Amino acid sequence: MSSRIEEDSNTNASTTSVNTNLSPDAAQKQPGRSRGPSVGSIASTTSKPSLRSAISSSSISTISTVSKKASDSNLAQRQTEFEKKFTKRMDLEPLLSFQDPSSPSDPLTLPDDYMTILATQAADLQSSILIHGRLCLTRYHLCFRSNIIGIITMKVHALSDVVSIRKGTTAKWIQNAVYVRVMEVDDEGNQVEQHYGYGSLWNRDSLYDALMDCWKERAPERYEEFKKTEATENGEEVEEEEEEVIENQENTADQLKRTTGSGEQYKELALNVKIPLQLEQAYNLLYHNESFTTNFYTNEKKLTDLKISEWEEDAETGERSRTLNYVMHMNNTLGPKSSNCNGSETIVIADPETSYEIVSETQTPDIPSGKCFIIRTRTCLTHDILHHKQATRIHCTTQVDWSSSSLLKGTITPAVIKGQKEHHQQLVQAITEWVKGHPDDFGVSREHVEIKHETEIEHTTEEVKEKIGKTIIEHAGEIPDNPVMLVITVLFVVLLLLYIKG
Repeated sequence: MSSRIEEDSNTNASTTSVNTNLSPDAAQKQPGRSRGPSVGSIASTTSKPSLRSAISSSSISTISTVSKKASDSNLAQRQTEFEKKFTKRMDLEPLLSFQDPSSPSDPLTLPDDYMTILATQAADLQSSILIHGRLCLTRYHLCFRSNIIGIITMKVHALSDVVSIRKGTTAKWIQNAVYVRVMEVDDEGNQVEQHYGYGSLWNRDSLYDALMDCWKERAPERYEEFKKTEATENGEEVEEEEEEVIENQENTADQLKRTTGSGEQYKELALNVKIPLQLEQAYNLLYHNESFTTNFYTNEKKLTDLKISEWEEDAETGERSRTLNYVMHMNNTLGPKSSNCNGSETIVIADPETSYEIVSETQTPDIPSGKCFIIRTRTCLTHDILHHKQATRIHCTTQVDWSSSSLLKGTITPAVIKGQKEHHQQLVQAITEWVKGHPDDFGVSREHVEIKHETEIEHTTEEVKEKIGKTIIEHAGEIPDNPVMLVITVLFVVLLLLYIKG
């Protein structure tokens, strides 16, 4: 067996051509993926095959549809890196599917988009430890690569060998992972199913949808078999499900509606999901169900001394608001172990036909610089559609507003934003468990309670700047307004002058 990869240096189309003299018998001997062989190890003396000079229109359509939503960085830059690192690591087996059975001796020409990535996101390979790297999706492979202090980990999964793809979690409750099961050949030559989990995905749902579409196109039989198995596990028949979907589409198409809120939001996106509840149901559960609220804060968040006031209407604005006071406990090695939290919630928009919008403010005075900032969150509930049924979209944004300067601002702000995002993920999990535990209260089936995470907004330059902290010049500009920093700066200048003169 001999093979060779040659890249066309005269085109930007990521074209890869392979010469190989693989017999049909060789293909039959490798029904699964072997972990060992890779393309490009031995040169061939066969002539160079013709190349497909441009990406097809269908490929361009697929790329443009998928890449923007399911990628977290510049695709052009990632494409170059991908070709450099993965060209010689593609397994031999998938190449055989491009061989013409009637002319096995003819040079093998791969599709023009064989090495074109459709989506890429940073990810963690879930093993005995989390291995941080990057996940790349093409129309034929799912590839992962990590380089941690020189230790390189690479995985190449041919979509034709994938047997199942499911949404998964990180740390049991964070919905940001995908689980992939792939047929491989072990060291003894036996076919086995290998499980791979990739977590910490920036936009898990978009990548999952793109992965499912590519898998369906590449291995339709395995895809259909998986969907049937999945339907059976859910206690449904595929045919009945399809008939029900069609019927629901016909009967409810005119009744379902989507609405939007006012459009006002804060800097950071904390949550953007659809839940299978009516708008009024979602609103009442989150803001008027005392049992749910108490259970979430005391049992899930482990808060103590929880006190929630009744809703009161402002005589001037007509807006209703309430206060929340509790003690938050922290696992800090240094610093306070707990802090009193003083919060408020104000319903700024309450229109059952369009949206409910609630603004909350929280202050933690007992932590360092706790009196210098306020955490603000805006929650928008609107009508939406999920699986051809009426649902509710929950869109939450947040930000930290500082009333005075602090040396800890660059540390506290990112930590608070991270905590807000984790808090809302816990809230989603709590909603799911509560609805499953009280299906009759919401008119839903316990087995069909699914919350779908939608596309997240991109970080703006201002948001990124807030995360990485201010520049030295910006910090210097704050010195005159900060007496402590002013004294430290004067002492530093005096000591510097004494040192120079001495």
